[in-house]
Amino acid sequence: MSFSGDVEFLRLKQNDTLRNRDDFELSPDAYKVINKFIENNGDEYLNWRLTAGWSDNRLNRGFFPTRGRSQGATLEVSIPGSDLEYYRAQYNNRFYWPLNNDETWVASVRSRVGYADSYGSQSDYPFFKNFYAGGLTTVRGFEANTLGPRYSRGEGRNPRSMVVTFSSR
Repeated sequence: MSFSGDVEFLRLKQNDTLRNRDDFELSPDAYKVINKFIENNGDEYLNWRLTAGWSDNRLNRGFFPTRGRSQGATLEVSIPGSDLEYYRAQYNNRFYWPLNNDETWVASVRSRVGYADSYGSQSDYPFFKNFYAGGLTTVRGFEANTLGPRYSRGEGRNPRSMVVTFSSR
């Protein structure tokens, strides 16, 4: 079990140079979300955060495990009175099963579940705290952090929850 606390100062700036780059795409809906968030909450935030974490590692070795499990959970909460009042919880786990006696064939399953929301007088959850997936460690075949809210789904959708389950090996 671990606990930590920190102070976070953020400043959001509108950057029109990103719109003119060929190697960076941001949908028009994303610009609307960012601008609406800045309009409702300002562009500077001072947050006091508390984070609690728990982990349980029962793998047979740290690199290339062949049996066992590993799991962990984190909870991040901004203290009431911070500029942005939100909470964010996440749970990760990995399971490994040898398929033969000499453990040269191994089946594994990993998953990650998360949920986040705002509380108190804060109506908007910070868009930059959303969950994303993609890349070698989550969903192979997708670039890192490219799976997540796109904001083109219309109002009323909740981009603050995530369930990713995948198997490997």
